[in-house]
Amino acid sequence: MSNSQSSSQSNTFTETRAKYVLGKIYDDFCAVEMRGFDQFARNSSQLQEWKEDLFFIMKHEDLNYFQLQFSYGTPLKSVALQYLIQANGEIHSDNDSGGINYYVFPANTKINIVVQRYGNSEVAEYLKSRGWGTNGKFVLGLSESAGAYSKEGYGTKREKYGEWEK
Repeated sequence: MSNSQSSSQSNTFTETRAKYVLGKIYDDFCAVEMRGFDQFARNSSQLQEWKEDLFFIMKHEDLNYFQLQFSYGTPLKSVALQYLIQANGEIHSDNDSGGINYYVFPANTKINIVVQRYGNSEVAEYLKSRGWGTNGKFVLGLSESAGAYSKEGYGTKREKYGEWEK
């Protein structure tokens, strides 16, 4: 008796698909901005800059996942929205963007972004030139699904990490 198995995955990345998915992610960023967090009053272009940087990383197919982190309170509490990027055709659902209540966080909440890349040196140089550090820490712990964004098999799974307020 003989058995054989094979598996193949195709890469579904295109710039058009990446732009679509990033547009949905940026909708989430705009909702964060509309909340009126103090740090964006000081630097109103911060979220736009993050969007540009994420697109550069995505174009070079170097983005595994990233977290948009929210740190607040005493003692300090941190939660995150994590976006896992997949170009293997596994993500088919395309939820509406938004749906997160950012008003559960105080206005002085610190918002940060941390990325997990595959290691493209051109991307590393670009991020260094844009002032990115290399000491980011991810929020770990329990996660819960917060939807997915996709176009023709390229997309992101969005998850909440940490203990979110209900």
